[in-house]
Amino acid sequence: MLIQPVMTHAPKQIFGQLGFDDQDEAQETLEWGHLPSGAQVVAKGTPIFPRLDAEAEVNWIKAQMTPPKTKATVKDEDRKDEIDFDTFDKSEIRVAEILDVEKVKGADKLLKFTLDAGDEGTRQIISGIAKYYPHFEELKGKKVMAVVNLKPRKLRGEMSEGMLLSSEDSKGKIALAILPDNTENGALIG
Repeated sequence: MLIQPVMTHAPKQIFGQLGFDDQDEAQETLEWGHLPSGAQVVAKGTPIFPRLDAEAEVNWIKAQMTPPKTKATVKDEDRKDEIDFDTFDKSEIRVAEILDVEKVKGADKLLKFTLDAGDEGTRQIISGIAKYYPHFEELKGKKVMAVVNLKPRKLRGEMSEGMLLSSEDSKGKIALAILPDNTENGALIG
């Protein structure tokens, strides 16, 4: 019974298989070699600590340590034409901190982001990701990647001065590319 604080169930099972009552106060003074008379030991007890299948345990541990492998399968109709490096190099992608985010009035799908992308002042970007971020307020303070040299355009009466980078999985779910908190606002990506 001395190990009961550490092993809460095993001592009761051990006493039961030895034919003792674990509630008997006489067990408190039990000494080695002085077992109570009349105790009937169980003929064949159930293993208290059953032997584990080593191979099954190793496989389970490996499965816990191995991250699931996911592979995006891109459909041909989703592929875009190749561009040369000089064309890609014209894109200015910077780290931007989300200072504020709110829904665009009269638009269910649009969110209006106020960003610090290292510019003087702030930058506003409109993005159609509202359905993927029902708790969009939680994005405040997050660092994201933004293309900042796109020509500004109006969406639902609001100016959008760039584009936020995001991913889309095979089920069509969109997620912003979130960066570590210690990434510097305005840092150039690429």
